[in-house]
Amino acid sequence: MTRRRCVPAITLWVAAALLSGAAFSQPATAETTMTFSHFVPTGHRVHAGAEMWAKSIEEASGGDIKVRIFPAQQLGKAADHYDMIASGQVGAGWFVSGYSPGRFPIIEAGELPFLMTDAATGARVLHEWYAEKAREEMPEIRFCLFATHDPGRIHTRAKVETISDLKGMKIRPASASVGNYLAALGAIPVKLAAPEARQGVERGVVDGVTFPWNTIINFGLAEDLVHHVDLPFYVPMAMYGVNPAFYENLSPENRKVIDDHCTPEWSERITSDWATWEQDGRQELEDIGGHTIVTVAPEDRAPWVEKAQGLYADWAAQVDQRYGDGAAGPMMEDLQARLSQAGAGF
Repeated sequence: MTRRRCVPAITLWVAAALLSGAAFSQPATAETTMTFSHFVPTGHRVHAGAEMWAKSIEEASGGDIKVRIFPAQQLGKAADHYDMIASGQVGAGWFVSGYSPGRFPIIEAGELPFLMTDAATGARVLHEWYAEKAREEMPEIRFCLFATHDPGRIHTRAKVETISDLKGMKIRPASASVGNYLAALGAIPVKLAAPEARQGVERGVVDGVTFPWNTIINFGLAEDLVHHVDLPFYVPMAMYGVNPAFYENLSPENRKVIDDHCTPEWSERITSDWATWEQDGRQELEDIGGHTIVTVAPEDRAPWVEKAQGLYADWAAQVDQRYGDGAAGPMMEDLQARLSQAGAGF
């Protein structure tokens, strides 16, 4: 009888990890590959920003660190990207904290409606405000930078001119916070990750979405969603994270390269590039024709802003529950003061 040889489970795990690029047990040599994952198409500005960041890292490390980018959910679903970074499935990646509602309550502050008007400056301010807090709230990864978009709008099949027009509309929100705001407006939030939005619109699962301008075109939604409410009201908390084991396995010199690319300045740089691209999309939609853009003038925004106030109270209650009574108030006051001082507050 042939005897079967038992292979220890840990051996199989290590073999799988080596094949996937997830193991970081060997010290970094002359060249180390960082696997970077995101979940949008290569034609989206998120990909261009990742390429810019990767090229700068490769140059700064003298070629010691090579960054291999995997776009469009090739390595995992959008909502899984934080855990992919934490587990070491990838060396780094782009994720949206709002895809895990309640898991990161502090940074949900940044998602609240009508918090900031300038995403690029806001990203730098958020980085300075959150970097230390991330050590406690996101201990499984190394927070790197914010890479988010110009404040988003509501885009629908049917025309929306007033809040009452949204009643009963099924809208895909960018996050749970945005979904709660849409519910306060009378809409029905339908949870879909960004890559699922087009299918949701085509199948009639949703009547509209929350996105910035150019993403509507890039995701193939411009033919169906021809009505737009030009009221910039939210910014998603999208960011880069680095796997701690990958980072620690680098030489001191190359750890500094990563540190130098995880700064408030890089948050502003990446976000500014994306925000400009999104802003250009408004004119592109007008040039396409057949699109109606309803602009909510500053003097008409009060009813829209009022509907968001309950969300701030809900956020404070959630943070106080996690971090102790009275914790949320000083955090929000500090964030709003920083944004106002930088000229990015609402």
